[in-house]
Amino acid sequence: MAFWDVVAEHHVRQAVAEYDRLGQDEFLAHYGFGRATAYLLIIDGKAYDSKAILGVACRLATGKPMGPHDFSGGVHGAAGVLRRLGFDVRNVRDRQPSDSALLRPIRPSSGGSPESQMSPIGTAAALAQFHRAFNLPMRQLPRADIDQGLARLRVALLEEEVGEFVAAYERGDLVEIADALADIVYVAYGTALTYGIDLDAVLQEVHRANMSKLGSDGKPLIRDDGKVLKSGRYFPPDIESVLRLQEP
Repeated sequence: MAFWDVVAEHHVRQAVAEYDRLGQDEFLAHYGFGRATAYLLIIDGKAYDSKAILGVACRLATGKPMGPHDFSGGVHGAAGVLRRLGFDVRNVRDRQPSDSALLRPIRPSSGGSPESQMSPIGTAAALAQFHRAFNLPMRQLPRADIDQGLARLRVALLEEEVGEFVAAYERGDLVEIADALADIVYVAYGTALTYGIDLDAVLQEVHRANMSKLGSDGKPLIRDDGKVLKSGRYFPPDIESVLRLQEP
C-alpha cells in the first residue's frame, strides 16, 4: 500500500487550512517544501502548491513527516493523487496560446496532416520559443547581474526538478525519471537564456575538454565507482573564451 492511500479529502482540506493560516512562504518553509513550478491545487478559486499540500496531508494522515524528496509532484505523484481524491489540479505549464505551435503534437498522429504538427527543433531554439511565447526574461549577451529574485527563482526551479529526479530514482519509476531529466534540461536551458548564455556552445567546449580525459593510448581511466578520471592529456574547458565569442 502506498503511503498516500490513507490520505482522505479531509486531510487535504486540513492541510489547505494550515496553508491559509500560515501563508504560503511560512507554510513552505515550515514543512520544507519549495514553490510549485507546474502543478497547482485549485480550491475555491485559490491556487496552492500541490506537492506541499499532499506532503502535509500525508503527515496528518500517518503522523509521519513527509519531505519533498519522498515523492514526486507530477501526474504519477501529488497531482495524480489529488485528482483521484476529486480535487482540481492544473498544470500551469499548459497555459499556452490556443494558436501556439507549442500546442501541436511532436509525434505524428494517425491521419494528421504534416502542417498540423510541430517540427522538431533544437533545445536552445525550443526554449527561446517558450520564453518568447510567455514573455519570460531573455538576454542576448551573457551577464551575471540578473535580478536577485529571478536568480533565486532559477535556483529553486533547478532544485525542485533535481528533487523530482531523486524521488523518481528511489521509486524506480522510469517514466518519472525520464520526465524529471527532461525538466532538468528544460530548466537549465531556460536559466542559460536568462543569463544570456549560449549553452549549446558551452556544452560543445565542455565536451571537447571531456574527450581529452582519454589516455595517450586512447583508453579511458575509470574509477571503481564508474567515474571517468582525467588523464595527463586533459585540458579544462575555456568557458570564458566561449562567452567572449558572444560579444559583438
